Amino acid sequence: MAAIQFQPASLFVLIFVTRAVVQASAKSTCQDRLGVEDGWIGDSQITASTEFAHSVYHGANNARLNRVEQKGTTGAWSAQTNDGNQWIQAALGDPTCSAKTNDGNKCPQSAVGDQTWVIGVLIQGRHDASHWVTQFKVQYSNDGDFWRFVQQTDNHGEMVFDGNTDQNTVVTKLFPTPVKTSYIRIIPTAWNGHISLRFELLGCKANACQNAAGVEDGRIHDSQLKASTEYATAKVLYHRACNARLNCPGKPGTTGHWGAAFNDINQWIQAEMAEETLVTGVMIQGRPDAPQWVSKFKIQYSLDGNYWKFVQTPDTETDMVFDGNTDSSTVVLAFFPSPVRASFIRIRPTAWDGNICMRFEVLAC
Repeated sequence: MAAIQFQPASLFVLIFVTRAVVQASAKSTCQDRLGVEDGWIGDSQITASTEFAHSVYHGANNARLNRVEQKGTTGAWSAQTNDGNQWIQAALGDPTCSAKTNDGNKCPQSAVGDQTWVIGVLIQGRHDASHWVTQFKVQYSNDGDFWRFVQQTDNHGEMVFDGNTDQNTVVTKLFPTPVKTSYIRIIPTAWNGHISLRFELLGCKANACQNAAGVEDGRIHDSQLKASTEYATAKVLYHRACNARLNCPGKPGTTGHWGAAFNDINQWIQAEMAEETLVTGVMIQGRPDAPQWVSKFKIQYSLDGNYWKFVQTPDTETDMVFDGNTDSSTVVLAFFPSPVRASFIRIRPTAWDGNICMRFEVLAC
């Protein structure tokens, strides 16, 4: 078993896990339907601000995507009034536990679950009438009391999503940044006829987003690993970026690490994914054959390899500095505060011991 230093944000915990925790043969894209449509999310987990005529005919549990009118119910949730105070929400987690228990208390946090990444929503109008939501906002919460709005890119205000233009077409809306949450709430802001909708949520369980992206096992090819500089010796392949695969021990003519030509903050190493990927973190090690490692680093990400953003702290919106290694061989695991959509991930050392040298892996869905 390998010792891993687990570092979500600034929290430091030393744990021991098998490498299987972060290795998976099957690829997940974190675009699973989370269970509104198929009933995995139970009726008691879907609640609304109001229901038209206070009737089960228009109840929140009729709001499942693709639901059609049935005896005693209609094919949508419809609000009692048409105003900006209406909402419908789903509690994620254990379907045997509702958002509120019979005695009025909330489900335990472990039952509702705070381990779901939600990346977007699907919405439709009312199946049996010309009623639909044309614009909406989305809120999320971990406890059902304190709510945050999904924000525009770079946190430039509350995101307003365009909704439906007819009754039955499914509209898919992805969030600029995935949210880790226990509850999702849809708030209509404009509508046709009457506030009515059906919906589904897209995402995945948080632990499904800890798969190795392929630096270590070679699925990410040598040509997809690049660096700012490579330390030059008579053995020209000795310190190349393509040697920086996690747990690489080295082989004849190479060593098991990337070594920068200079020790300054302008150095970086990057991996290019085969397609746009939801990336959740990185794993790093030092040089296996010498006491040289990166002790602190930042992360950049890009969709095109030209325009780059830094992973930032969630509250201060400053570039996040991750703690790195304290020896040559221990694997340090650093999760991002939120997943990022990227085709390229770049590690930028900001402090080091000896020389800038590292091995790494990218974690993704």
